[in-house]
Amino acid sequence: MAEHYVHLTSSDLEKVLQHVWVSGPGATHPGELLAGDTTPLTRQQAQALAIDLSRRSTPAEGGFCTFQPVVDGGACPWNMDCHNCDKFVLSGADLLYWRRKREQCVLTEPTHVSSQVSWGFCYLPAMPGEQHPGRDLKSFALPEIGQLLETDDPWEPCQLLDPFGRPVEPAAVYFKDLMSADCSPLTPRSYGMDLLRWWRYLWFFGIEWDRATREDARDFMLWMKLADKPARVHWRHRGKDPAEIPQPARTGRPAPGTPNPVTGKPTVGKKYAPNTRAHCETVLRTFYDFHLDRNTGSLLVNPFPLVRGRRSARANAHHDSDKEHKKERTGLYRPKIPKRIPRRIPDDKYTEVFAGLRSHRDRALLAFWVATGARAEELLTSKQGDAIVGQQTIGVIRKGTRDYQELPATPDAFVWLRLYQEEAWKKGVPRGRRQSLWWTLRRPWRPLEYDAARMMFNRANDILGSNWSLHDLRHTATFLMLDDPSMPPVYVQHILGHKYLSTLDIYSRPTRDDVITAGLAHHARQQQRRENPPPAPPAPAYNPDSRNVLFGGPLT
Repeated sequence: MAEHYVHLTSSDLEKVLQHVWVSGPGATHPGELLAGDTTPLTRQQAQALAIDLSRRSTPAEGGFCTFQPVVDGGACPWNMDCHNCDKFVLSGADLLYWRRKREQCVLTEPTHVSSQVSWGFCYLPAMPGEQHPGRDLKSFALPEIGQLLETDDPWEPCQLLDPFGRPVEPAAVYFKDLMSADCSPLTPRSYGMDLLRWWRYLWFFGIEWDRATREDARDFMLWMKLADKPARVHWRHRGKDPAEIPQPARTGRPAPGTPNPVTGKPTVGKKYAPNTRAHCETVLRTFYDFHLDRNTGSLLVNPFPLVRGRRSARANAHHDSDKEHKKERTGLYRPKIPKRIPRRIPDDKYTEVFAGLRSHRDRALLAFWVATGARAEELLTSKQGDAIVGQQTIGVIRKGTRDYQELPATPDAFVWLRLYQEEAWKKGVPRGRRQSLWWTLRRPWRPLEYDAARMMFNRANDILGSNWSLHDLRHTATFLMLDDPSMPPVYVQHILGHKYLSTLDIYSRPTRDDVITAGLAHHARQQQRRENPPPAPPAPAYNPDSRNVLFGGPLT
């Protein structure tokens, strides 16, 4: 039913949708086109069928009755039980009405509507008097159907594909709008991961994207909150029996979600992080807002609504100009995000990480990340001509504005860079001012990408048993610059590429190490005071000089 209905609504039969007929829920094959054929109808067939059926049917509750004695004016022998009668048919508009009643639905067995459909589930509307069983979210597992395909086309950086490899048109239009708004090519990819997760949920439950209700969005966000993340199967083991897939060894590693013993940072947990859920809710809410503005499909409301206090007013509608703006909650299903304190790598641990690197290239990268404070992907945009040794600067492309900026670096960083370049050029790495500065270590020579740099740093982390990230190097550089009293914060802001100076306020908060050090020092002082109590103060007495003046001399 769903497959045929999609074909009809995406064809040129929109104008005659009221004259397209399907069998009712009580028929042997509910939702089947009443044309004697399972293929979609042409315009002429639909019009001819509409003229024919319009003379042989009478309106009934939620559809039409085709039983001729009733059409001719006789009594119904089944006591008007239309929804269990095989003579009851639905028009296209009636079918759309039942699909919108998503809060009253019954999950049927897996159906194969056409030769192209070999997966999925079909929902039929619940009849009056039937109970709504709800969805079993506890045992729901997100299927690995569809994909987000990254292309090399700058006009369309990524595509959201359905299980048959066809582009999802609503997502393609949304991505095009993002690109026209001067977003980074990484933005459609980031948004596409959330849309793919949502589409897989819709595909599993047989829900059309433009007919999703608030209950569907509520169940989806509840599943993301309570369920475990789907375990990603390595491409070598896809299609195998789960019992045959070897489990990775976790010898010496902390359990998922627990703090790392070296850094104190929590490891990646089994459930979706609040930041991931918040990003997903925001993406889906803005996606549906975009299509509501364009009046796309059958959308009536946004299934991801705003919080109740914001639905009739903008944010900070009654703001007092003398006070700061409050961070008001926006989405109804948006989770609360805990505040994270930036972490720096201590000097002794940084030395151990540096010693664990395998090549001059990796040492040069680490030295430049800590010296410049550039983001990891920004430093990888540098060309060989951007490293100016005489001025001791290196040029990068900023992440947000895409502007070119020169950043100061340390002499040690340029020493390691020169050692890497001499070693790489002897091996045959491309040389030239417009060539990339960072390359892979093995043939075929390719410019170094972020994922490869991240894996390089993770290997150094594995040696120490830590879980620092590349972004922690940027935090370390910021702390080093702010700790220098001769370094004005406004210069630090410019080096880091922040828009507002207030962004540096997060570095004025005490870090985990500072709090622990201060607390231990407090306990040490208390212990020392208990072990070595101060001498008792002398007993109160009069000043001898005052007493002599009062009595005219010393008392005998």
